[in-house]
Amino acid sequence: MTVAEMLERVDARFALLGGTRTAQARHQTLRTAIEWSHQLCSAGERALWARLSIFPGTFDLRAAEDVGASEDTADVWRVLAGLVDKSIVMREHDGRYRLLDAIREFGRERLREIGEEERSARLHRDHYHALSLRFEAEWFGPGQVEWCDRLLREDANLRAALDFGVSRSGEHLRALELAAALWPLWAACGRLREGRHHLDRILAAAPEPSPQRTKALWACGHLTVGQGDLAATRRLAAGCLAAATSVIAEGAGTVEAEDALVYASHLEAVAATLAGEHAVAEAATRRAVARHREGDGPPARLLTLLISRAFALLHAGDPHGAQATLAEHRAVAEGLGEIWTRSWGDYIGSQVALVMGRLNEAAALAAGSLRARYLLRDSLGMANCADALAQVAVAAGDGERAARLLGLGHQLWRDYGHPQMGSPELRDARARCEAAARALAGDSRYEAGFAAGAALGLAEAVEYCEGPTGCLTPG
Repeated sequence: MTVAEMLERVDARFALLGGTRTAQARHQTLRTAIEWSHQLCSAGERALWARLSIFPGTFDLRAAEDVGASEDTADVWRVLAGLVDKSIVMREHDGRYRLLDAIREFGRERLREIGEEERSARLHRDHYHALSLRFEAEWFGPGQVEWCDRLLREDANLRAALDFGVSRSGEHLRALELAAALWPLWAACGRLREGRHHLDRILAAAPEPSPQRTKALWACGHLTVGQGDLAATRRLAAGCLAAATSVIAEGAGTVEAEDALVYASHLEAVAATLAGEHAVAEAATRRAVARHREGDGPPARLLTLLISRAFALLHAGDPHGAQATLAEHRAVAEGLGEIWTRSWGDYIGSQVALVMGRLNEAAALAAGSLRARYLLRDSLGMANCADALAQVAVAAGDGERAARLLGLGHQLWRDYGHPQMGSPELRDARARCEAAARALAGDSRYEAGFAAGAALGLAEAVEYCEGPTGCLTPG
């Protein structure tokens, strides 16, 4: 067959992939070969094979037990071991499991035949819904890198769980809850575009007011901020405010209303800061923090609010106020043992130190923040830190180093539709840094340094940013 002919038949894999003329009769087609293996399995193995076909990618033992257990398959691990021995299920080097595509498709056909496809899909969703809630509850703690790695391995399963909720009208609230719970994964681990895609879909599918929807609006706002889509951030803030107004008008749900007001103020503040509306941003962050404390909100949420307030104060020209807020933030972050918002605090702290002329401190804070972002795969944060380190290099008179850091930042910002998070002030600061670096290094050395920085791998970039500058002043 030509490639085009095979492409037309790609969905009919069992008919397309046949054996040779000399093969034994039972192996004349792929389907016959798989059916032969199916007949060699016990009844429990056949049932588990069918149920495991609901996983679109790899899965762990706990997931297999939650989805595969039933009256006829109580000890899932024993039956799973039998499927691994028969090479029906493959065990990966990291201890996870998977089905080859053809094996999975055959199992899905059996799952439909026994009438368990909807049940298995729901159990699959339930497992990943529970995992996502646990992830959010534990995210602001010492296991952030491990959680990031774990959930990135679950990409395909999380997509399938979200698709289940979006495609069924009675499941929208749980889908909103699931999507909102995953916001730290998407915001902190370099998945802004994917996270916004899922949140936009479920918010469009579930327009009815609810606490789950309000939180999902706020979660989506975290992602639009990173993308620099400030118009969308403002729309989401307005949605949170409308939800609060509705709850207050109904005279019920005080906690729900307070949460919605905090969400609205937070998103309004970040959008205003990035847009250069400093008086609005300072007032909104002050309001958000005050409401959070009045409502005795969770410490984890306070971390994001304090970061937004420090960011607003810095850009409003109050580095001392930003520094005091960062000190409070660091105390909370260290108490929880988390590193993501602390890395944001270090980035903002580097800007404070730069304003105050403390170049060594500015370089150390920005480099430390960049390493933390690297561990979490937070390319947005790495891009901000590269820009900050370039400004430090320019302040120290090292144009070639600044050029290389600007090249690195350029490489990282290409992943986002609006570099510098859509902020005119941050874009202007980068433009001034570029002009100063070019003046210091000269055109040819600047271009060479920029190209070298743009070609750095991420591990190399971290090593370079943490290396000695050779140009900073003592203190």
